[in-house]
Amino acid sequence: MRSCSGSGVALVAPIGDLFESFIKRQASTKDSGGLFGAHGGALDRLDAVLFSAVVSYYIWAAYVH
Repeated sequence: MRSCSGSGVALVAPIGDLFESFIKRQASTKDSGGLFGAHGGALDRLDAVLFSAVVSYYIWAAYVH
């Protein structure tokens, strides 16, 4: 069970990062904000987590139900 959820998260996290980068390119924005200084905005730090959290939930739900 853990290897399946870990694999799902490992595959989806980079996709979340690329998706958020794609959205920023389409909007012609370099940084989403200045909250973390030179490290970009909050969305730059959480983009992989947003996708991974959703996938983790659905993998968990599949095992529970």
